[in-house]
Amino acid sequence: MVVVSITLGFGVALVGGLVGYLAWRDRARQSPAEESSAGRAARANAHRHEAERHAGQSHQTTRGQVHGP
Repeated sequence: MVVVSITLGFGVALVGGLVGYLAWRDRARQSPAEESSAGRAARANAHRHEAERHAGQSHQTTRGQVHGP
């Protein structure tokens, strides 16, 4: 009975260590450079779109004063 308990404990420890190592390895993995540059390009495009949309609003009110046409 003692041998069975030791064997099962060793197997559980081995599987736990393997799962922990694989989780650590996948979390440490870096994304490819293409994905990083694509993400930066998407954020820049969204920012440019927002700036153009904001600039297109010619009627602004600041502290009760109307600016624009």
